[in-house]
Amino acid sequence: MRLKETNFNTIYKELTEAREQAEKIRNELDLGDFSVKNQGFFELILKRLNNLNFKIIYTDKLGMVDEYGHLPSFTIFNDRHDRYSGGNIYIFDKYSIKQKRELLMQEFVLIHDAYKPILSTDYIDINNKYMLSKHILGSAEKRTCLISMALMMPHKQFLFDLFNNSYNINEIVEQYGAIKTSTIIQWLLLHDFFRAHFMHLFFVKDKNGKENIFKIDEYWNNNIEEDINNIFHNNNSIAYQSRIEKQSCSGVSIINEKKYTCFCFYENEVQQSLPFASSSEAILKCDEMIVIGWFKEVYDFIKELKLK
Repeated sequence: MRLKETNFNTIYKELTEAREQAEKIRNELDLGDFSVKNQGFFELILKRLNNLNFKIIYTDKLGMVDEYGHLPSFTIFNDRHDRYSGGNIYIFDKYSIKQKRELLMQEFVLIHDAYKPILSTDYIDINNKYMLSKHILGSAEKRTCLISMALMMPHKQFLFDLFNNSYNINEIVEQYGAIKTSTIIQWLLLHDFFRAHFMHLFFVKDKNGKENIFKIDEYWNNNIEEDINNIFHNNNSIAYQSRIEKQSCSGVSIINEKKYTCFCFYENEVQQSLPFASSSEAILKCDEMIVIGWFKEVYDFIKELKLK
């Protein structure tokens, strides 16, 4: 899911439903507050899938599928009317281990979320065309993502860790680092009320060696959207420093005479599907950057708060 496509006037209802569904799954599996912070979390997920007779297949054969684009993962059930009948879970194997874990969790949610009809995975049944419409698929994908995040990062524990670490985002990313940084930051922003800003970017070199910037997601709760070119040509910007050094950085940025406290996470040579890139390749190799920050005076106030 992308935050820039999210209606924050309605997301809280969807978040509540996702957390409730995640809690049902947790109770069914007796997970308690077990999360990706805990060693062995994904081993439990794999054990559950094995007990249900699901086979996980990592393959490079999941390419482009007509108007649906690149398929990172999908599940074929042995019995299309029984979600616990077992089957095959296919995951594109070119992604990082963190991304493959998240894809596995999303398929795990598909199996356990009774709200979602498993017939939606049938690409042959012409009567199922409505379930495969972009609108329905988009809504289903958002629900799956939210439930998956709630399973991996129980929100009460997540918020406790956030405030207990004085909103040090570096500490949170390290604690929950078994999954992608972008997912951790998205989950944070969905529960944040302190006027954050956020950008998710990829840097891709073309055949001539020129580096192009793809901004695939953003969130500006303060309604002050900064010019990306200004940010990346400003040596007082943490994002500028991170891009030049090609490593994660944090600290104070000064942009248009305003001070921000920013956390910038940088990863080299990740494999990513980029729908905006002009390429027939399913995924491309590129550098990834995630930026999150607040007005400095706001952040200074937040980090003094404690959760009660």
